[in-house]
Amino acid sequence: MVNAKALWESLERKYKTEDAGSKKFVVGKFLDFKMVDSKTVISQVQEFQLILHDIHAEGMVLGESFQVAALIEKLPPTWKDFKNYLKHKRKEMKLEDLILRLRIEEDNRQSEKKAGNYHQEAKANVVEQVRILKEACSIDWVESLGVESFKEMIFPNKDRRANYWLPKHKNKASLGH
Repeated sequence: MVNAKALWESLERKYKTEDAGSKKFVVGKFLDFKMVDSKTVISQVQEFQLILHDIHAEGMVLGESFQVAALIEKLPPTWKDFKNYLKHKRKEMKLEDLILRLRIEEDNRQSEKKAGNYHQEAKANVVEQVRILKEACSIDWVESLGVESFKEMIFPNKDRRANYWLPKHKNKASLGH
């Protein structure tokens, strides 16, 4: 028959080993965690916070300045300039302040991306309209108008670059200039 002390020691060895394994697993998750460009930074910050919570739940303590520095280091590759900016700040930052800055930066990047897409779409529309016009206007039709090239037809006042939008018969004198 096994006495109570032997049973206690057996249980203690088993659970202390599992406890140490659990700590190693959480630390491994922390060290392996890297942010990627394909996900939002804020969603990845939330994942990082969960890992920090698990570390704390295992009884391990990480200072706030270490957490801030680690989070900055784990920012995705396209955030390189912002990462360098944060690293060179002299004033120590709290984790909460860093997360707020990251949220603002991400919102700004998304706004810039939308504005950039809008301009690209506008350019694409102009190119497409010119292509359709070229197809619709046969060379014979353009030549019958007495215009040398399609470009001249679209921008008839290339001599007066400032007034290229004016019809051919208008000039500065007729505008009172």
